[in-house]
Amino acid sequence: MVTKTAFRWDGGEVSGVWHRNPEATQALLLAHGAGYNMNTRLLIDIADALAERGVSVLRFNFPYTEAGRRARSSAAPRTVLCRRREGGR
Repeated sequence: MVTKTAFRWDGGEVSGVWHRNPEATQALLLAHGAGYNMNTRLLIDIADALAERGVSVLRFNFPYTEAGRRARSSAAPRTVLCRRREGGR
């Protein structure tokens, strides 16, 4: 099951997509590289394959990607906060 989601905090919002397996006992937070976004074909294929094998996967965009940039800016502290919040869900 693929479900869109979003993560909000006082510094903004980022989008994400869950690839859930209802019988999963594990989950993986899958991040994109600089210059790409969560909708890179490779990440989608990895998430689908893992979900089929019993691992739920959350793909997400970093804040700089949501802002339309291809590389990280001086927003590193917000990126860390974003990652911590996503990992806590």
